[in-house]
Amino acid sequence: MKNQLSQLLNRLKNNMNYHAGYPINYDFEDSDLYQLLTCHMNNIGDPFLLKSPFSTHEYEYEVVKWFLKLYGLDTETGWGYVTSGGTEGTLFGLWQGKELLDRPILYCAQSAHYSVYKAARLLGLELKMIPCDHRGVLYYDEMAGCVDKGRDAIFLVTLGSTMTSSLDDVARIKATFNNCGIRSYIHADAALDGMILPFINSPYSYKLTDGIDSVSISGHKLIGASAPCGVVLIHRQHINQINKNIPYINNMDCTLTGSRSGYAPMILWSKIKAKGVMMDLKRLYSNVFKTRKDMLKYLMKMGLKLGVLITRLRLC
Repeated sequence: MKNQLSQLLNRLKNNMNYHAGYPINYDFEDSDLYQLLTCHMNNIGDPFLLKSPFSTHEYEYEVVKWFLKLYGLDTETGWGYVTSGGTEGTLFGLWQGKELLDRPILYCAQSAHYSVYKAARLLGLELKMIPCDHRGVLYYDEMAGCVDKGRDAIFLVTLGSTMTSSLDDVARIKATFNNCGIRSYIHADAALDGMILPFINSPYSYKLTDGIDSVSISGHKLIGASAPCGVVLIHRQHINQINKNIPYINNMDCTLTGSRSGYAPMILWSKIKAKGVMMDLKRLYSNVFKTRKDMLKYLMKMGLKLGVLITRLRLC
């Protein structure tokens, strides 16, 4: 077994040198946390209640509090938990929308993440996709003609599409539903750009105070982590309507899964507690955009013809 583990470690470390395309930050150091792997940690239930002696709820709470501040809320007006990644966060958000609305239809751009299909099937939601151009930008003028004015609506807003990093305009989407007299719930899939938008000057809405009901953010992509993780945030008034007390765990059932990793929150906690984390993130993003610019120049120097699509790519 030791030989097999050694081979696996060598393969993983070697391949880190050639990893391109998938947006993940390999600049992480989690060794201070390794001793925790000798303990069982289960973050079942609401991390805000701090009830389980075998959890890392108090650290998860600090992580959620930090992200809520980035997205315009505090622990009185917002809630959230650490997820296994962006897909779980999106599924959680769409589930909340279904619970809060009456027979809603799920809408999204054609450039939305592929997980929207299985989310729609799992939740039994009718899915309608809004056309967009080759950059992933919605045809907003066509949107009003695509919506069913007799049904409530959930819209999966994309804040950073996988291939072109396109961003949906929350204000225009909300305005369309309001003009049609449709009740709506907006979940933002910010797995890719969720840790970029708070640190740059952007005209796009991304905060929970901008008409967004819930948002999912990836933890391992831009922040960097040794294991997949993420955060989902939501207005507290929404979560209060679905909370259910489970006596035998002495906690509330308000997360998508029951038993949850107690290690993932520690990874994110160690990042946000690092000295100068905000400046480090701003510096990281500055370097990312510089790398993108340099890479495009290099490709053009090689004689490659770059269309509108490739010039929008963010190379992380």
